[in-house]
Amino acid sequence: MESQSRETVWYLARMCALWGAISGSFNILQICIPLITRDISKDGAAQWLGIFMSTNAVCGAFFSVGGGFVSDFVGRMALMQPWTFYFFLSILAVMAADYFSNVYFLLFARTAAISIPTTILLAYLSDFLRDAALVESYGYLSGSFGVVNLTATLLCGLLNEMYSRAASLLLALFLSAVALYLVLFSPAPASVQEALIERAEETRQRGKKDTVSREEFYRAIRLIVADRYLLLVCIACSTVRMANMNDHLMLVFFISYRTNGSLSSISYVLGLMAFTMSVSQLVLLPLAVRRHCVYSALLISLLLMSVCVASMALCFSLPNFAVAVLLLGCSLIAPSVFNARISALTSASGISGVTLGVVSTLTNTTEAFAAVLYGNLLQWASQAFGVESVWSGIPFIINGATVLLAMLLVMYAEWRYGRKFGPWGSEDRRQAESLVESNNDDSPEVEDSKMGHLFNKDTDVFGATTLQRPLTSPFINSMVVSLHPEKSDKG
Repeated sequence: MESQSRETVWYLARMCALWGAISGSFNILQICIPLITRDISKDGAAQWLGIFMSTNAVCGAFFSVGGGFVSDFVGRMALMQPWTFYFFLSILAVMAADYFSNVYFLLFARTAAISIPTTILLAYLSDFLRDAALVESYGYLSGSFGVVNLTATLLCGLLNEMYSRAASLLLALFLSAVALYLVLFSPAPASVQEALIERAEETRQRGKKDTVSREEFYRAIRLIVADRYLLLVCIACSTVRMANMNDHLMLVFFISYRTNGSLSSISYVLGLMAFTMSVSQLVLLPLAVRRHCVYSALLISLLLMSVCVASMALCFSLPNFAVAVLLLGCSLIAPSVFNARISALTSASGISGVTLGVVSTLTNTTEAFAAVLYGNLLQWASQAFGVESVWSGIPFIINGATVLLAMLLVMYAEWRYGRKFGPWGSEDRRQAESLVESNNDDSPEVEDSKMGHLFNKDTDVFGATTLQRPLTSPFINSMVVSLHPEKSDKG
């Protein structure tokens, strides 16, 4: 961040505050909704919990890729404004559900999928930040998530203990109002506007049109699917994000089931995870960037996440859960590394919004099925095995194995398609090449750009790759193109 102007840094701080307000409010809902559901539905709470998780996933799947694609053309903040207002209404619906004891208000509230602003904000930062500054900005964005979540969860427990659950929901409503204010009254400074204009001109030179069209959408999807390395990283990222979402929402219900804890005690336990997450995002991730070991840090965090998630099945008291979530928070730098990697590879081609939207859609599509499965499995396991059995936590064991599978997928992608990337110089001098489509959509071309390659073997930060059409390729006018064509199946 040393190379960025002061006004750019301050604007980034406002974006972090915006994301912190949204995520803090959403985190309070994540704590309150399972407990409201338990009070309303009694024995059917676990099944309703699966329905809520699935509803949130389906809405995210439908709107993330479309919202990301449209934001590539109309602007990121133009889409953030209506979503933030809708999120404000969804919190009012949760308060109504608690007051009227009506579970259908909660169903409406879960339609405000947080994957939509996630997609927009991550793509927005990639529009005016580059290389190491982009990785650090994602760390700060996630760090603000952790700091506000820590504060929000502790205040949620304190307000519930001193007053009532309604007071906790009023805090969520206040944070959503702050987010709405920041969206409406945070104009981009001159330095950011210049960077946005430069990025827009860069994407036009690489074949991106200025208007939303079906052809542009197909072009973006074609670029994503054709590059196997990018596609594998997107799948691994969506798998980890899906596991995190399901784990967090199940965790509140599971802690309450295993320990019969109150909202206050559960809030304090989850606050520990928010604390260690903040430290890892604000300290460990920037340190990994400066020490050139981002890829190694990613693998370690994924392994730790897998072990911690699976170990939830072995926890039977609040201190046990506190230790598990404390370590789990340290592993949550993985999504930031994934997001920075994907943004760096795609922003120069003007498809970062739709690519991150595709990741969110993959996440929410798999979550839509996994949520119902986990909800039913959690209910069956709790009834079949009882509180004292390890097997009542079998959904967490499966979730931990899912994260381990994502780690193996990343390792395979790096071994199979990333091994040919050579060492590069300093971050300021590293360059890559980006796929461009000419006016003739049947004949893709390539042109220089500044896409970074995060998983560089020698630097583990932003290296790069040279793209060129294979001389022996018989498909000169093919519609299918590859960002890394030199890495074929034949290796």
